[in-house]
Amino acid sequence: MSRMNYCCVLTITLIFIISSNIGVCSTKHKYSIGRIPDAKHPFRPPGATDVRGPCPGLNTAANHGYINRSGIVGIDEVVKGLTTMYNIGEDLAVILAVTNTFFLGNPETGKFSIGHSSDETGAFMGIIPGGLNEHNTLELDASLTRNDYDLANGDNWSFNGTLYGMMHEVAKETSNGLYTIEAIAAYRRKRYQQSRRDNKKFFFDVRALHSYGAATFLYEVFPSAVDKIPSEEVISSFFGAQRLWDHSGWMHKPERIPYNWYRRLEPYTLDDIIQQAVAMYRIRPVEFGWNIASSGQFFPSPGFLSSDELDGDTAFCLLAESVIALAPTNITAAQNIYIKTHYPLVYQGLAKYSCLQQLAST
Repeated sequence: MSRMNYCCVLTITLIFIISSNIGVCSTKHKYSIGRIPDAKHPFRPPGATDVRGPCPGLNTAANHGYINRSGIVGIDEVVKGLTTMYNIGEDLAVILAVTNTFFLGNPETGKFSIGHSSDETGAFMGIIPGGLNEHNTLELDASLTRNDYDLANGDNWSFNGTLYGMMHEVAKETSNGLYTIEAIAAYRRKRYQQSRRDNKKFFFDVRALHSYGAATFLYEVFPSAVDKIPSEEVISSFFGAQRLWDHSGWMHKPERIPYNWYRRLEPYTLDDIIQQAVAMYRIRPVEFGWNIASSGQFFPSPGFLSSDELDGDTAFCLLAESVIALAPTNITAAQNIYIKTHYPLVYQGLAKYSCLQQLAST
């Protein structure tokens, strides 16, 4: 069955799913500020069958059991895990969990893989979902520390020590070794230029704004609330980066929460990540688009906006509309109904964005 046909048959099945409330509670999660991890969430390296993927934040959460250690996760556990461990705002946690489930996971079981496709999510209409590794859905080229899909025989999830070393050097040159917004903006553009030059199938449309949002975690979420410093010690722990004995490079070890670490004091909300992603992009703007595979020639995205025209509302709507375009209207409608049913306050809050102003009244 083709992906489009797969999406088109969702409506009837999802109506059943939404009405059955598959283990997802509507209670808003609230937690006190404190030291993380607690005694119930010790570090444990992933086992041979556990799934890990391209997102250091989710890998770390799984290694401490804030989400299922198997790497096959459900919507509510992701919402609870991200709010508990990182003090991610419920609105952002819901958007991340629901979008990953509906577009990269199995809406019927309510599960998605934080890495490669897995039978553990269950097949939906005969297809095993691709998980977070699925290329050119939300995972695009020019990742901070992962290879481009077409430059590594499809391995777009493994830690690349050379790329981490590049990021480390840019941080040293830009911000005295700290992973600040200026350092990450500079490194994002460097990776963009590298991938656009070397990858004939380079793809970096407006969905890459998601990558900018994810990169803000380095200086907004990963630093301890005690000092809020995005230091090498902190970032390397979350990325699972370890210096080689002779300092000639970097190797990977399981991601873990740094010693004596405290989650951020204020929730990191959807508004926060959008504003920070736009701010990062505007420091070192690049052109959205893709390379034509046959020639490697770059083709700019139609209607490209200059950095001065990109604000939070525009960025959110560009990203939302580009993701929605991947599937028929019915899957988007089902996702909206799901959020409205189980997270009504989050649903109402989405109406502030111009492209979704009618959402709360539907």
